[in-house]
Amino acid sequence: MDIDKIFSAIWEGKEWIFSGIGVVALGFIGKCIIGKKSGENSDTYTVKSKMHDNNNVLGGNNITGKKNQIIQNDNSNAISVKENGNVAGNGNNITNNFIYPNNDNNLKENADSWFSERFNVLLSLLNDARGFFEKEYTVEYVSSLIGLKNVDELKVYLNQGKEPEDEFKKKFVDVFGVNEEWMVHGRGEFPFASNIKFLYDNPMDILRREDLKVISKFIVVIGDVEGRRHACIIRKRDELCYELYPKYFVLNSNVGRAGTRQLVGLYRFLREADRIKKLAGVVYDASEEQMEKLMKGEFQPKKVEQFKVASNFFDSFMCISEKEIERNKNFGDEEFILVQQIIAANIKDCDRINQEYDLKLIKKNLGEDSQDKEEESNDIDLFDSSTPL
Repeated sequence: MDIDKIFSAIWEGKEWIFSGIGVVALGFIGKCIIGKKSGENSDTYTVKSKMHDNNNVLGGNNITGKKNQIIQNDNSNAISVKENGNVAGNGNNITNNFIYPNNDNNLKENADSWFSERFNVLLSLLNDARGFFEKEYTVEYVSSLIGLKNVDELKVYLNQGKEPEDEFKKKFVDVFGVNEEWMVHGRGEFPFASNIKFLYDNPMDILRREDLKVISKFIVVIGDVEGRRHACIIRKRDELCYELYPKYFVLNSNVGRAGTRQLVGLYRFLREADRIKKLAGVVYDASEEQMEKLMKGEFQPKKVEQFKVASNFFDSFMCISEKEIERNKNFGDEEFILVQQIIAANIKDCDRINQEYDLKLIKKNLGEDSQDKEEESNDIDLFDSSTPL
């Protein structure tokens, strides 16, 4: 727009300039011009990723780059749920809104051009979750972890804006457990949304179906979900890869038949995982906000090791004899006791129906079963949600 022509037109009708309307109009025009000029001089952005401590959301690492690539509303902590059921971040979440200006759908269709931004977000989250004595994640360190011989093999994609082949990007998925759709294709809202396809309601199906040889430990997190206690289970493959099963398991007394099956299944899962030495020595206690962020994948599941420890939960929870439950009443909350009583009333029947075959499956999944294929051909799908308890 030609500024001189604008002022020439205004001056020709100068009588109205000194009226109230004229003053307001000129003020508005001036503001627009100044705003435009100011915007033209902005060449960089800064995105401040939010890091989560045990109970709070803290300011984290800054990611900087060229103008118009990432825009974040740093004044909003809200999380909204779209009508289609997908969780959408609104500002301070590590989501694709960090990558696409104004959540532009046209740019999302060309998501593969934003690998360097996704890598920077991943790097920030890895450092947020690392332990106190662990080495800091840098470009050089990450390149060695994914098996590159030279850091330049990674830097070429970060510095020159090139997009790697899918197989290259899948290295990050395999090593760190980052969400494949997000890392490889730029789709999905959260970097650590679970890759695990787990369609079952019974926690015991984890032990029945998983290759237990490649799992170092299972980690259990408990916390409230919509005001009622639930549990999450994380599989730890090694010190770099922690993966969440995308399912809340009920841990409260407000249950029917299906909920009772889950409660008993969770108890049996903990008992058997501990027996085969695949259970971490502690259970972690999360706030309702932390449970929500964990399930969405806003941070690496490894971060739960920074959460508060649920002291003595495992030892107390597993004690379900009548005498032990009575003793627990002296220091346990009423809800905890009710849950134990439900489990105690149903565990014997469940073990009678399932235990023998469950033990065979667990032994097989540990690689300790030398039986021939004919003996192993029993249909595991007998143990779906229709199986009593």
